[in-house]
Amino acid sequence: MKKILVFLMVGGLLGVAAASWLGPLWLSYWFRPPVTNNMLSCTREVEWAMSSLVKTQLGSAAAGGVFVAIVGGLASRALRKRAERKAAAKESAAAAAPEKPKT
Repeated sequence: MKKILVFLMVGGLLGVAAASWLGPLWLSYWFRPPVTNNMLSCTREVEWAMSSLVKTQLGSAAAGGVFVAIVGGLASRALRKRAERKAAAKESAAAAAPEKPKT
C-alpha cells in the first residue's frame, strides 16, 4: 500500500509539472473563451482562462498519478517475480550440485 501511495504522489507531481508547462500552451492554442469581451475589462476572460488552467492541472495530476501507479506497480511486480525466479534457480542449482568432501 505504501508503494502505491508513493507512485501516486510521484505521478501526481509529474502530472502537475506537465500541466504547468503545457497548460498555458494548450489554452492559448484553443483560446475561444465562452464569455464576451466588453472592451473595458477582461476580468471574465482571465477568470475563465485561470479556471481552465486549474482544471487542466488537476486532471493531469490525477492522470499522471494513476498512470505512474499502474506502471510502477506492474514494474515492481515483474521485478519481484524475477528476483523470486533467480532465487529459486540458485536454490535448485545448489541442491543439485554434489557436496565437496571435507579434507
